[in-house]
Amino acid sequence: MRIMATRLQSLRLTSLVQLGGGRILIAGNEDLCYVDTINWTSLRIGDKSGRTFIRDNRDPAVCGWYMAYVVV
Repeated sequence: MRIMATRLQSLRLTSLVQLGGGRILIAGNEDLCYVDTINWTSLRIGDKSGRTFIRDNRDPAVCGWYMAYVVV
């Protein structure tokens, strides 16, 4: 799975329960919050050795304030 350089604010994957093998790359999404709070390894089925890269998304220190501002 690859999500890079988008304007997404949320992944909204409320029904996601499993991921196949391969890499997970979620990076460079300057508005995307809380993606680092998901245990991506626990969602993998089969071979859980695929690499996970989560970086350069919205700073978690400002996510709470930012999301409250967007929702209002």
